[in-house]
This record gives sequence, C-alpha cells and structure tokens, in this order.
Amino acid sequence: MKLAIETIQVKEEPIDEAEVQNLAESFKERGQIHPIAVHQMNSSVVLITGRKRLAAAKLLAWQEVDCAIYENLTENQIEEIALHENLKRYNLPWTEEVLMVERLHLLKQLIYGKPPEQGGGHQKTGWSVRDTAAALQQALGKTSQDLQLARHVRLDPSLSKVKDKRTAMRLVKIAVKRFDDEEQAGAADFGMKMNQLFCGDSAVAMKHFPDNTFHACITDPPWLRFFDSTLRLDERTVPVFRELYRVMRYDSFVYIFCGFDDYHYYAGRTEPDPILPSETRRIPGVLEDIGFRVAKTPLFWRKLKSLSRRGVTPWEHGRDFELITVAVKGNPVLKGGTQDTSFFDVDAVPPVKLIHPNEKPVDLMKKLLDECTHEGNAVIDPFAGSFCVPDACKQMKRYWIGIDRDQESYSRGCKRLGIEEQ
Repeated sequence: MKLAIETIQVKEEPIDEAEVQNLAESFKERGQIHPIAVHQMNSSVVLITGRKRLAAAKLLAWQEVDCAIYENLTENQIEEIALHENLKRYNLPWTEEVLMVERLHLLKQLIYGKPPEQGGGHQKTGWSVRDTAAALQQALGKTSQDLQLARHVRLDPSLSKVKDKRTAMRLVKIAVKRFDDEEQAGAADFGMKMNQLFCGDSAVAMKHFPDNTFHACITDPPWLRFFDSTLRLDERTVPVFRELYRVMRYDSFVYIFCGFDDYHYYAGRTEPDPILPSETRRIPGVLEDIGFRVAKTPLFWRKLKSLSRRGVTPWEHGRDFELITVAVKGNPVLKGGTQDTSFFDVDAVPPVKLIHPNEKPVDLMKKLLDECTHEGNAVIDPFAGSFCVPDACKQMKRYWIGIDRDQESYSRGCKRLGIEEQ
C-alpha cells in the first residue's frame, strides 16, 4: 500500500548519505522493490524500518512510498518486526547480525518464556533455539553458532574487530576450550588446537590464546620504511607484540626480520645525554618496554643470489642482507650454545616463485627453528605473510600457528599448507 511520505514520522538519527544516494540510483533503475514497514495507531504513522529507503524516496522527490502497514502493535512486536527486517539485509556486518539474532531470541523468550532445562513431559513449553531458527528460516546449527558468537562479542568487544565471521567462531571455540577445559585433538599440551591458520588482526586473535603457550616466534612484521605502503608498520603492529609476550612461554625465543631503523625501534639505542654531552643515555626499544630482553647485536641473513639496489645511490653498495632482531622472554639457551654464528647464508626466493612481496626462504626458517626449538615445540608467526614459518614447522615436526590480516595472503597460506579455509 502506498502512503504519502509527508505523513510518515521518522526519528532523527545519523544516516550514511552515500548509501542513500546509491539506493536512490537503484530506485531510478528498478523502482522500490521492498516496502518500508510502518506502525499505524490512531491517526499517527511511525516508521519501523526502511529509513534509508524513505530517505532515497525523498531525495528523488517522490510523493508516495510503498509501505507494509502494521496496526496497534506492542513495543515488543514493533521491535520484533524491526529485527526481522534488518536481518534480511544482505550486507549486514556479522557482529550486528549475531547480536540481532540474540536480541530476537531473548525477545521471544520474554514473550513466551524459556523452555524447561530438563523434563517437561511431551507438552512443549517456552521458546527454544529451535524456535528461533524456524522463525528465521535457517538451520539450527547456524542459529546456535550465532547465539554463541553474540555472547562472546558482548563479553569481549574486541571480537568485533575480526572481519571474518568464521575466524571469529574459531577464536570463540578456543576461548570455550580454555574456559571448559575440554580436550581437543593435538591440543592436550597447549590448551588449544595447534596447526591452524587465522585471518585477522593478530592482537585480537591472540587474546583468545592461553598464556605461556609458544616456545618460539619467527616473524616478519611491517617495516617502518618499505616501498609497499601496505607492508609498513602502523598502529596495529605494536599491540601484537604486547599480546605476544603473554602467549610466549618463559625461556622462549623471538626472531624478528627488520631493517636498520626497525632494529633500533625494537631493540633501543644509545645517544648523547642532552644535559651531559660527554655522557650517553640508553633509550629502550619497544620490545624492552613490553618486557622482552633483546640481544645487543642482530643476526644477519646474507641473501645469496639476490642483490637489491632499490633506493641505493650510485656510491653505495647494494643490499644483499637483512637484519634479524633476537629477543627472549626469560633466560633461554640456544641448542648449539655460544658457538652459533650470527650469519646465515641462504638463497633468496627467486622472484618468479614469490607468493608474497617480502617472502623468506623456508630453508632459513628451518635453520632458525633448529637453533631454538625441539621436535614437538609450538611456534607462532603473527605476521605470517607467505606462511613460510608454518611450512618449515610442518617439515620439522613442530606445532604451529600462523596469522595474517590480509585475506589473499591467508588464502595462499591455506593452499600452501594444504588445509581448508575456515
């Protein structure tokens, strides 16, 4: 039924003008496909859902708009209609979706009561999860999962930063494992299931990992300066190392690939004292501030069969090496003792075989793993990129976890490790 736009009362709220413009363009081409929902009581007509559709109609100077009219509803009934309408949106963020499903479920239980926990005979009473699934016309398993996700989003709002719903659910399962102490295959010694890849912000993901889990970390985080802006250090980098410190075991190793600027950023530096120029003062690095101990000198990867002159002036030598910052939690001991060299001569990955612009060779990862871990240890790479570290761990019978926030990198990592995307 069509109603005059001027007769519909709308609550003033912020609105995305770009979305309204796009909707108006769609109306021009296809017309209004879905009616807006309004509540009529006596002589007043109040909008329930469809605010952007109504705004788009106004933008096109329409006089009337298609409406689904509901009369004499209670506040609960109005909210229920709004939830059903909003859940039909195809581009709804998963966090909003699960919280709406939970709200609808709780609203129905408020009206019809909760089902008895046990017994109850043959007569069905109360509103169950199965009833919510039927009302939404979706599988019981999906509804149960949405309700579980909603509870954990409320308990831990940081989950809302995880863009992928499947990744969020896997993190929730880890949290449930911790809280309920359930046994999972391959997880008995670590408190979580190992040999997994995650897509998302590593600082958020690791919040759901148990304390003191990993024996080593080998990683290549974004650099302070890098020709590809997507691989530069940003405000999301340092929080990862703060969370990393918690999940690393006492007497564990951390290896970080870096440039010269990054080395001083992570390891600290010495500079003249501004008050007493004849003296020097120590400026702690990021890792020291967090709690790690950092080696006085870096390691050097000599990149055989690779010589970069990117950004090098004619009088400078080419760069055929990278630095590796070494940090520890506690006071661990290298497997080879103090005789281990600081230089690693390993061929770089040929450009034609690169699956990531900053990919490191698996053979180098294996050399580092051999220095600081034993078979059966757990290793994490929170900036996995090409996922060469998990690959090396798989070959050396170490347990592994790899995380990267880039969806394409994550997909390539799953393919490389031969596991199904979750």
